Amino acid sequence: MASSSPVQFLLDTVVDALQSQPEFSVIRVWKSDAYESSRVTVYPYIASVVYANDLEDASATGLSTANVEVVCQCIVESDPSGLGIAQERASMIAMLVKHALESYDLETLESNQDLYYTTNIIGMTVDGNTGTFNVNDNRIQLGVACTIYFATA
Repeated sequence: MASSSPVQFLLDTVVDALQSQPEFSVIRVWKSDAYESSRVTVYPYIASVVYANDLEDASATGLSTANVEVVCQCIVESDPSGLGIAQERASMIAMLVKHALESYDLETLESNQDLYYTTNIIGMTVDGNTGTFNVNDNRIQLGVACTIYFATA
């Protein structure tokens, strides 16, 4: 089934990529209290989109870009010894998001055709992550930033 617009297609693809990780519980509507002890709750959203204008595109690629943020949160075990269990878990989560997005098979992904446009995703790269501030409260939350390169015709 086709997505309703180019931006929705991008988000649907990110959701599909993240769902490939069995540890992730992907949600499409933000819930600030969606902490789980056995899984990582991830919420992807499109932060911004820049459409390419061939006459004004300084990169000369002709590609549009979308900045995607993935908010990740989960409950971690207690750390009375101060070993940094939360930081280790946060680092693992960032790595899993990076792997899910960058290893997603875009070669077999079909173009999305909506009412107005045909959209092709060219690539997804993880730009970085904002870490968690470890206050030893058994909860972690971090964000992972990604850029999607795509073309619409």
